[in-house]
Amino acid sequence: MPLILIIDDHALICELFTTVLSHAGYETVSALGGEEALSILETRRPDVILLDVLMPNMDGLETLECIRNLPNGRHVPVIMLTGIADRPLVIAAAKHGVKSYLLKTSSSVKTILRQIEQARTERSTKPILPDVSSSQGETSPSTPVAISPVAENVFAGSFNEMPSPTIDAIAPPAMTKADILQAVDAFSDLGGMPSAVSEVLQLTESDRASMDEIAETINFDPALALKILKLANSAAYARGDHVDNVHKAVMRIGLGQIRQEVMNFAMIDRFSNIQSKAIDQDRFWEHAVATGLVASQLAQARRAKDAQSAFTMGLLHDVGRLVLAEVLGDRYLQVISCANEQQRPLESVESEILGLTHADVTERLFRQWKFPNELIHPVARHHLSASSLKITASSGTIAIATLALANRIVHALLLGSSGNDTIYPTDEFLDLVHIDPAVVVRIIGTIREETDKIRTAILARNPKSDWIDQRVIFKSHFIQTFRPLYVSSAPIADAYGILCEQLAESKVETQPNVGIINIHSQREAENVCRQYRLVETERGYLHLPLIVISPSGKISPTRNLIEGRHVQMIASPFTVHRFIEVVNWITSLRAAA
Repeated sequence: MPLILIIDDHALICELFTTVLSHAGYETVSALGGEEALSILETRRPDVILLDVLMPNMDGLETLECIRNLPNGRHVPVIMLTGIADRPLVIAAAKHGVKSYLLKTSSSVKTILRQIEQARTERSTKPILPDVSSSQGETSPSTPVAISPVAENVFAGSFNEMPSPTIDAIAPPAMTKADILQAVDAFSDLGGMPSAVSEVLQLTESDRASMDEIAETINFDPALALKILKLANSAAYARGDHVDNVHKAVMRIGLGQIRQEVMNFAMIDRFSNIQSKAIDQDRFWEHAVATGLVASQLAQARRAKDAQSAFTMGLLHDVGRLVLAEVLGDRYLQVISCANEQQRPLESVESEILGLTHADVTERLFRQWKFPNELIHPVARHHLSASSLKITASSGTIAIATLALANRIVHALLLGSSGNDTIYPTDEFLDLVHIDPAVVVRIIGTIREETDKIRTAILARNPKSDWIDQRVIFKSHFIQTFRPLYVSSAPIADAYGILCEQLAESKVETQPNVGIINIHSQREAENVCRQYRLVETERGYLHLPLIVISPSGKISPTRNLIEGRHVQMIASPFTVHRFIEVVNWITSLRAAA
């Protein structure tokens, strides 16, 4: 009987594969990590190895290298079966003679069995390299590594795997990184600013400038005056009575910040002239305004000295995308399309295709415009994870975390769009900035109204008359109305809980059609599952199809919660479109049952 060695740190995955392969006539042996696998290979020689990638202590590639140094593993066909769709990883694995690279979220039982049988019968010792000549300059062999796009149920009756986007080779950029930076530098000359803006900037450079002079100068430009008034009465600055003239507005904003706000409006006017099919300007600025308002309110809640600067950070944190859209034209549209097709965070695809991200571009512009470092650092680093910020802890960490948290909240609220519909977790950032979750709940309750108040004022034109709420657009993609039962260890101000609220059918008590649990770490899995089971039982909901959100997409619920229901795991962060696909997939399985 052919022997299959299964290497996966997730015991349940090993158990499920053992069941499937045993029914297909294979003998199996499982290892919960690289060290255990190497120990098994000292005495046994499998016919095929199924190898996971993300494992503690020794990851898949490290394990593979060690396997190739053992007599019982040197020539054994290896199939990488993983949830990671990473092209460089495919190349690295192929160099060690990997026969197939199959995605857990897109490979059916039939596909896996077919690949195992093919690998077992071929018994080829020749490394099979993927076709990467178009982007890596390597010689392309005739037989590429298999990356399965097939989508069928896996582990029926227990886990269900749904289609993932096909992972195609990423096309090389039409411009090099140096070319892009040169184009960005050419763009950086603000030039052509209105005379009132130029005069305010000159006045604020002098220590002798008075509020009366600045207010009078602003009044010469009615459009600028209206924007300053709207801003002074917004949540970013509102304190006490309504401000009804520019002089009071300047006093409220303050001499120290008025220069920055006038510069903000000058840049917005400049950026608003960009015509690009890649980014919807109105939705872009809705997202920017909302992020600025949330950031400023979070900063105010922790009584930060930089509370006013937080609005600027939020307002301008993504302008690098507008610049890339301007200097790259349709090429940047292709970058966004690639991110949408692969359902990945846009900044990750930017980095892979362009060699830089929009945050890098924004940082470069801000340095050329001589913005202060306390403004540059948060904007340049707002996509860092909370764990990365803790490692690189500095005096600016809290400001970065505040902007990152604001951005993530606005993404979850589906307020506007920066071209990226990824939803990122918020729990670690709440802990990092020491914000009471109740403060976030209060902000969420008012942010749409506050955003609407100043959205039209800061734009260089009126927004579209046929404006449709992003929530309505996304809801239209559900096959059935979305009625979730959501449970998390930290449900207040949880980005995924916020997202579910935005997409749910209504607040009216209705029978849910899908359960969703958010497990932040393995140690809390049992508690969250118990909590979910309690809620489900108390409300009389039995065996709802279940979606499990976790950082790796590998933390599974307890066995007693899985039994008798369809389960789909999804790794965070994820795009809204991916989430909707998962919901449609698993609810359709229940409907078909």
